Amino acid sequence: MILNSRNKSFSDYTNKQTPLANNYFFAALAGTIWFLQFFFYGMGESKLGNGASSWILHMAFIILIANAWGIALKEWSGVSKKDARYYHRRYCHHYFIGSGCWLWKFNQVI
Repeated sequence: MILNSRNKSFSDYTNKQTPLANNYFFAALAGTIWFLQFFFYGMGESKLGNGASSWILHMAFIILIANAWGIALKEWSGVSKKDARYYHRRYCHHYFIGSGCWLWKFNQVI
């Protein structure tokens, strides 16, 4: 509501040119996918059984998939090399920390 006020875009809700059906559909799809991540995470965590490190791996996988979609859809084309390196390092950090926690827990079980 604050951004609608700042951008003076309240009229978009009644504008016949605005594709509201598409907007509502994609918003519902995004919400459903967002909810399903917790469902599938719960299923995977019960199989992994390693607590916090499985959450880190889950988040790292989400970042990987989001970046792959961004590359496939050419969303990264205007990003500077400095920013791309920053995000790459951040993803690797999450992945290696999560993998290390999982391996540490796995080695303690054996």
